[in-house]
Amino acid sequence: MNTANTTPALNVARQPISTALTLGLFGALLALTPPAIGQEVSRNHATNLTATPPLPTRSIQPRIGDRYEWVQVEMTFWVDQSGRPYGVGCNDLGADQNLVATLSQTIGFWKFAPAKDADGNPVARKVMLPVSIVPSKDRTETLVALGKIK
Repeated sequence: MNTANTTPALNVARQPISTALTLGLFGALLALTPPAIGQEVSRNHATNLTATPPLPTRSIQPRIGDRYEWVQVEMTFWVDQSGRPYGVGCNDLGADQNLVATLSQTIGFWKFAPAKDADGNPVARKVMLPVSIVPSKDRTETLVALGKIK
């Protein structure tokens, strides 16, 4: 038996398969690679998060009981190209569901100047908004204090 002739034939036969597997795995890794820093995938397009974020132009204060004073939650939602919020929810799994429901309903009534891309065009964008429940200065009511939009 001549093993010298069979080994190269096996190696040649394996090379296309291993190359195909390598390319397939590389393609799969590219597909799983997260977007570049400063970008978030939104539906079928990427949105540049370094452009102008959406800013509230009209907001209302919800009525929240003082039992929620000093509670902090992070609300998440989308602001569409016309400045309307939708898909309002909360990232904090342990957050009080009554508080989340009140904040979600209230944010649904807000109006925003929409986010703008680098060319100044309005774009939909996901928003993460830290919210703190605080007493008023005279302690007669409980207010919602908004953090910086992320």
